[in-house]
Amino acid sequence: MDAREASRHQSLWDPHIGTLLNQVRRHGPLMTQDELEELTRRYLTVQSAKVVDQAACVTRCGVTASSPLFARPPGVFRGC
Repeated sequence: MDAREASRHQSLWDPHIGTLLNQVRRHGPLMTQDELEELTRRYLTVQSAKVVDQAACVTRCGVTASSPLFARPPGVFRGC
């Protein structure tokens, strides 16, 4: 992976990680360590599939995170 591709992957992940961290900040103090780990594992598993789809579309179609194909909130993708 070259630097440009790595930067593109980071830009696809940033909104998802931000959402996860907001959830942990909001609910984490009330959760056990096991619950936090399960939340993180499930969230990253689901989001990973979305990021892979987005990366494939960026590669195939040349769209970027600023494209209208990306809906708001940031990181929600509507397809290629």
